[in-house]
Amino acid sequence: MERWLTRGVVGYVLWPTKETTINFGGHEILLKPATKNDEQAMCIRLDGINEKEAVRLFNQFLSILSWCDGGQSVQLTDGIIAAVPASIGVARKTGSSLSGTFEAFNRSPIDDPRKRLALALYREAVTVDSIPYIFLGFYKVIGVCFGENKGISNKIAEILPNLEDELAKKRLEELEANKTDIPSYLYNQRRCAIAHVTNDPVINPDEEDTWILSGDVYIVRAIAEYLIENELGISKTILSDKKEFE
Repeated sequence: MERWLTRGVVGYVLWPTKETTINFGGHEILLKPATKNDEQAMCIRLDGINEKEAVRLFNQFLSILSWCDGGQSVQLTDGIIAAVPASIGVARKTGSSLSGTFEAFNRSPIDDPRKRLALALYREAVTVDSIPYIFLGFYKVIGVCFGENKGISNKIAEILPNLEDELAKKRLEELEANKTDIPSYLYNQRRCAIAHVTNDPVINPDEEDTWILSGDVYIVRAIAEYLIENELGISKTILSDKKEFE
């Protein structure tokens, strides 16, 4: 008897408005739009792939899709295993449906573990609902590209003039007006202050002005996106991964 895994999908990425089958990593994945009662979903036949591997493949697909769709949030929800994919439904827990102009997908899973990790952390950062952890997620992408050593500050400083996001540039101007050492500020007063409760300073959710931290998020997001595209060479189109380079 055939066994099919179905997992619900929630978020804001573009999604087919009719059932669409794609080939990803040598496996056919059925993408299902939402119905009145069910979430949009991903289905795969468990033939030559187990459930854990299938979920990993689903997530890698969603990370690429999130990146290609401008950094939209998306994640898997509950799942079910059954014999027939057409009969499977994952009960809706949200009131919105993914939709848009998604008509074709021609990307492959990314072979390089470092690139896969960077995209996974990026998707997590755009999906998590916490400003401090959004910041930390984007900074992790920087860490994947540069490591966490003393030289990271110089590398960040070299990238800052290349950032094009207007909100990031506005926040940079504010920090520069106060003669802030921006790489050190991002690392010590933001990254470490979020990650370490024994740090001085430490970001206390009850006290921190989140609107200030929100401005800093624009900077680390812009850095992360610059690195994914230019350092890691990951294409933004869902139609081809030919622009990737090693």
